[in-house]
Amino acid sequence: MTTVHPEWYWDVARQLGALSTKLEQKFRELDGNLDVSRSAGVHSTAGTGWAAAYSQSAADVFELGSLSAIAAGNFAKMVHAAGVNHAEAENKNAPGKSQIPIPPAPQVTSLQYSLHPTRLCNGGVGDLPDRWYLIEGRHQKAWADCDTGKIEHASQMFGKFSTEFKDVQLKCPNNPDEPEDVPMIRAAAGSLLTALDDVSAFSDYLSKACHEVADKSNIERETIKTILSYCELAIDAWKVTRSAPIVKWFVKKLIDDYIEELQNRAGRDVDTLLKELDGLVDGAIQQTGGSMAGATGDVQLFLAPLLGRYARQGYPTSGRNLFDNRRAGRDGELRAGLDPTTPKRAVYINGRRRIPDRIDDVNRQVTEVKNTNDTQRSAQQIHDEADWAAQNGYTMTLIVDHRTQLMPDTQQLVNEGKVTVIREELDDNLGKGQSPAPFIPKRGWGPPTSNTDPRGSTGVPVP
Repeated sequence: MTTVHPEWYWDVARQLGALSTKLEQKFRELDGNLDVSRSAGVHSTAGTGWAAAYSQSAADVFELGSLSAIAAGNFAKMVHAAGVNHAEAENKNAPGKSQIPIPPAPQVTSLQYSLHPTRLCNGGVGDLPDRWYLIEGRHQKAWADCDTGKIEHASQMFGKFSTEFKDVQLKCPNNPDEPEDVPMIRAAAGSLLTALDDVSAFSDYLSKACHEVADKSNIERETIKTILSYCELAIDAWKVTRSAPIVKWFVKKLIDDYIEELQNRAGRDVDTLLKELDGLVDGAIQQTGGSMAGATGDVQLFLAPLLGRYARQGYPTSGRNLFDNRRAGRDGELRAGLDPTTPKRAVYINGRRRIPDRIDDVNRQVTEVKNTNDTQRSAQQIHDEADWAAQNGYTMTLIVDHRTQLMPDTQQLVNEGKVTVIREELDDNLGKGQSPAPFIPKRGWGPPTSNTDPRGSTGVPVP
């Protein structure tokens, strides 16, 4: 005879439901507070590198957090149902006694797939310093036209979010003579909280990286402005001297040469600072590098049973016909935050007609979504759209699924900073007729080591 009252299950279920709804609410609030549009800058490699790193890290945080919310919601329903089963059994076994009232199931998140940041940081503000003309043609690096205020604000928002979900606890008290499912529930709750700890940690890493990029960029930008200001002051002073009637022609020639050298030196100093910024930003980027692998590991190891599927899969899909592929394309756009029903605009480039999934004229951003196994068939399209974006002063973002393999031509565009790639879960990657099948795993459950493992061949985990 067990001593666990059904209320134990319902209390745990209520906690899980509240956690799932809070996660959704806080992610929607975070997204609304993240105004990073055109904040990264177009300068290479600091600006373009930061755009790629921030975009991917933010997507990973949102995805792991959203999947944690969905997992918590599924978990809440299953634990509540377990309590109902125990209550019904006790009521049936004691018909003459007071019956245990069964409460309604807890409210859980409304999410069916992951949230993603709606604003892209690609592009810059184009705020050339007033005296930039002094070094025109005398420098190699582009001006760091990032918006340090927006980047610092993102740091604060991710830092606040990280704090809210640090060390979250679920009360699952011990009971004497527990039935088998109670330790399973307690262990699964621990796995969920481990994933949630990583959501907080990855948010903190991104917050610190944002602060470092904003701080270093601001220092370098202000230092460059100071260099240009001093250069102008020196040039103006020498021009006054040169204009004096007593100055001989050969002295004027020396002054002209010196002014030329002042401008050349300023150009070299600016390049040195901008190259230094590349290294500083690259160091900050290293803080975000583990979010993709970490998030994928968490959902595979800790969340797969509660989700009822292996999320963020890297294995190609198969067996889809033309209709399936078209539906996957529409679903991919929706999950990426684009409305597939919104009319699209055609552009003409390289003698071809192309229709990007989105052209944002306000932020001057072109977005293409590919929910495919690879970019082989769309490589020329992506190249053309990237060319159109570059020729018209827009940035190009390619959003792909985690399984999507980039062809060499597309990868080259990424390496050159002409295209920013964001990997998101655009597809459940389930076979025909399959749907998620959540379960509470036994203690010690683990995912398959490869897709050849029979347990992992369908995309749906097996208890």
